[in-house]
Amino acid sequence: MAELEIRDQLSFLNEKIDEAKALIQKIEQEFGEVEGARKLCNKIRAEIKLSLGARFQLQKKQADEIQRSLGTSNILHFTGIVQCALRYQNCTAFCKTFTSRDQKNSIKLEVDLVLNGGETWVKVISRSVRGLAMDHVSAGNSSTRSAVGQARCFNSLAAYYPHFYKCPNIIFEFMNGVPSLVADAISLYGIRVIGDVVPIEQIIALPDSSDSDSNYSAMSSSPSLSEFEELNEENNSFKDTSDTLNLDVTAVFAFISSLTHGNGANFEFTSPMLNDQARDERKDPVLPKLKRVMEGKKLIICRTAYDSVKNILSTVAGPMEKKRAEELFKNVTVVEDKISERTAALKLSDKINKRSKIIFGSGDYYKAVTLTANKHFVNAAIYQVCSAYSHLCSFILYETNVGRSLRGLHFAVIVHGSRALSEQKEELAKPAQENKTSNCLSE
Repeated sequence: MAELEIRDQLSFLNEKIDEAKALIQKIEQEFGEVEGARKLCNKIRAEIKLSLGARFQLQKKQADEIQRSLGTSNILHFTGIVQCALRYQNCTAFCKTFTSRDQKNSIKLEVDLVLNGGETWVKVISRSVRGLAMDHVSAGNSSTRSAVGQARCFNSLAAYYPHFYKCPNIIFEFMNGVPSLVADAISLYGIRVIGDVVPIEQIIALPDSSDSDSNYSAMSSSPSLSEFEELNEENNSFKDTSDTLNLDVTAVFAFISSLTHGNGANFEFTSPMLNDQARDERKDPVLPKLKRVMEGKKLIICRTAYDSVKNILSTVAGPMEKKRAEELFKNVTVVEDKISERTAALKLSDKINKRSKIIFGSGDYYKAVTLTANKHFVNAAIYQVCSAYSHLCSFILYETNVGRSLRGLHFAVIVHGSRALSEQKEELAKPAQENKTSNCLSE
């Protein structure tokens, strides 16, 4: 091996090692708290170790070992993942593994990026355009090696992990371009293709005879028309259902409570719980968030929740809170109690009571996102083992800080701050000390 060639390769290896170290530092700075960030860093450290080994072999002038190391480096791929994560908003997981619940056709995939808590999956592909084209025409319909075969797997698996009752959006991002036929075939699965599209004839020579269509069809991994119709039907099974919100009792109270209206939070109550909620409300008002979430949505409330609200209103609510409830219910449809199969599997406990099972189970049954302040039920459902119905427990939790263990039931919920009815308590309350101080300062 010539000395000049050794120096060139040694320089290349050093650059690759420095790039990998900088990549780890970037991940730790920008995504240190994101799920899977440590996993991605460990993958890059493994690449650094491989490169260090290649550098050692280079010093011993073992050319075969060096070429093998240079040819199998994944640093470019990991760099692409980080670049995409920086460009997209709300990256919530790196290199997250998803597995199907179907034992007959088990699928296990690692998704490079998960965005918005599961709303979007991103696969980053750093292969050369020529390599992608060769795989596409030679891999065969049943192969998962090709990009189109992987698209089929992603499409099938996404149906098991609905986000707000809709299949996740899937993006295939090609860092070095994508052959036109590959892009077209992937798009048929409803997957968004990002990257420079290169005409296939500029990459490889396809048959130009009259039988070219049939020859290509035999080699292609594209879905047939019947498969495409089945895919559309499967992907649309959750269409538009997330436009419905299921109101928990706590959501109704937060919407109508005196705490969330006017100066209702500017009191010191005799109740420690109300004082805590009033302080929270002064710092972080709940009502504007509720209105944004509810705007344009169909609102439902199950019979049990509705009856509970009415009963509590008759004894605890003040006149304005009752009036707000009347106005709210003009736009809410009362539905009959229905408990989904997966919710019925939950065992009763101190945090999972019968009423909550009915309320959340009804939201699940009607495929409506439940608006609630009852995070205790949500957390308890996640960490309760549902062995008999584990194949059903796969809904993604939204806007909570709990982990994403797949052993329990993940409800489609939006969790807001808790606000109790307070109007009747204002008679015995005093102006909040914080409010007094601010008034003195303004004077």
